[in-house]
Amino acid sequence: MTVAAEVAENYARFSTRWAVELETSKNGLANSGRLMASYARMAAYNGLKESVLTPGCSDECSAFFLEAQNDLLTSHVLASLGVWRASLQSLRSFLENSLSGLYFKDHPIELRLWQAGQTKLAFSELSSYFKKHPDVGSLQQSVTGVPIIVAEYATLSKAVHGSAVNMRMTGDGSVRISSSETARLNAWATRQTNVVRGVVLLTLCLNKNQFTGTRLLPVRSVLGAVLTNTGRTQTRTALSISIPAYS
Repeated sequence: MTVAAEVAENYARFSTRWAVELETSKNGLANSGRLMASYARMAAYNGLKESVLTPGCSDECSAFFLEAQNDLLTSHVLASLGVWRASLQSLRSFLENSLSGLYFKDHPIELRLWQAGQTKLAFSELSSYFKKHPDVGSLQQSVTGVPIIVAEYATLSKAVHGSAVNMRMTGDGSVRISSSETARLNAWATRQTNVVRGVVLLTLCLNKNQFTGTRLLPVRSVLGAVLTNTGRTQTRTALSISIPAYS
């Protein structure tokens, strides 16, 4: 057998093996309530994107929010297949695109400079900007979402840079594309909950005037899937936005 023929034969076995591995992990995770809860949080972000973030926003700016939504969806699908580290990397991209969209929505000139390759914003600059934002800086940090975003970005960066042993896929000494370990699912669900919650809280702070009176009731109804009871109380007290319990 030639080397090329041997490689082709190994490729055929590998292709079959990884497909079986993913299907096995998918079946092992399929009935988890964690994934259903994740979908509800994605629906909450989609509601904000459609009703608050993209209206009145340029196509170039809206593209950041759409990519953020795609990052969130990608993370969910990868988690559904048990591909944990890559699913965490997608969550970090969700944070980057969400904050970039929020920043450029208020800074169209900087967006033009970014498109021309003449400026680049680090995540630290974005988070520092929102900490000082006049609609954010005067509030208790716990209601702004910024501390959650900063903490989660630091944690998720370990998955991106490969610096956290507990985020590796190969801890048993062999190559693994996926797994259906409950502990891995729980850890991912915690990260996903936090990043969506942080972005939702920040979005509410920046757009509280759009939620006056009974406006955007359909969006509010699904935001309860993201916020805790304490969070809903805080948004009502600090922002005058009532979010019903999710049911």
